[in-house]
Amino acid sequence: MKLGWWGATCEAPLYVAYHEGFFAREGLKVELVNLGQASAKDAIASGKVDGAPGITFEWLKPIEQGQDIRVTGGLHGGCLRLVVDKKSGITDLAGLKGKTLATDQIGGSAHSFFTVVLAQAGIDPTKDVKFVAFPGAQLELALKRGEVVGVAAADPFPYLIVADGVGTELASNLTGTYKDHFCCAIGLGGGLIDESPATAAAVTRAWLSAAKWIGVNADKTARIEVDNKYVPISADVAAKLLSTYTWAPSVTGLQANISQYTKEFKTTGILDKGTDSEALAKKAFADVTGGDKGIDGSQPSVAPAASSASGPSASGPSASAAGRFGVTGGQYELTAAQRQELLAYACHHGASPAGRVV
Repeated sequence: MKLGWWGATCEAPLYVAYHEGFFAREGLKVELVNLGQASAKDAIASGKVDGAPGITFEWLKPIEQGQDIRVTGGLHGGCLRLVVDKKSGITDLAGLKGKTLATDQIGGSAHSFFTVVLAQAGIDPTKDVKFVAFPGAQLELALKRGEVVGVAAADPFPYLIVADGVGTELASNLTGTYKDHFCCAIGLGGGLIDESPATAAAVTRAWLSAAKWIGVNADKTARIEVDNKYVPISADVAAKLLSTYTWAPSVTGLQANISQYTKEFKTTGILDKGTDSEALAKKAFADVTGGDKGIDGSQPSVAPAASSASGPSASGPSASAAGRFGVTGGQYELTAAQRQELLAYACHHGASPAGRVV
């Protein structure tokens, strides 16, 4: 079995499942494939991989368009932030009316998500606010110069804006009605699910179990990511980022999220207005494990399978133990060296085709 990766810190459950023996415990032989600039949907469609992690709602459009992919489990919460200039005096979404916001990509994961959030708050995202795209490394500068009043983007850029004391977090995909929702989910090819349902169930259980393990092993997870060259940052920086996400993986929780997203993401045109939301939800989600049975975050007693990882790697809802990403939390505390390291990584790595940076 081949599973795709790009090098984002939040892809940690895949790396952990591979290196800590979660896949081996299920009797799976897995190869991790570095997808480079290829999107998950294209890699699965071409048969390059059998599955990959991805932003939950971003699986829906290709599925709506006929792509044979199904999501099978929710991995973690977090990744997307909306921050505003600390001096702006804006304390709620209503304060954004008539303002200009920067984003890392028009039509990207953060832009798409926050257009829905704004619409729910009674703000027309096409008329009441203006979005302007900037390269990730220039988002904070745009805020400092007063070119924009806020930034809607994927980590680490909004993380750094708050850590630097320039901005405050106004919303995220861990606040409001989305506080218990998943950011990233497992996507598997429909052919695998139809032809080998037992294998699909096994890989989903292993992947979700690894995500659960991360909730109490952030430091060890960071070391796995760094030592195996998945992310070009230090382990302490990776651990800080991992601690900003929630690690309560679930099958049933994801199913509820999908049902909600297929309705809400029609409001701003992300999904076609004529799409049958209920039918799309059924088409997009597959319960291959029989609910949350078998999600076991305990350390596997078996050694990792003798499989290979291609690419840079040499070898192949409760909050995490460190707590949620909060304005008053220590997760925002970075040394100057750590900040530069994280920014250099983000600028070098760029936004992944999965719609996130770290």
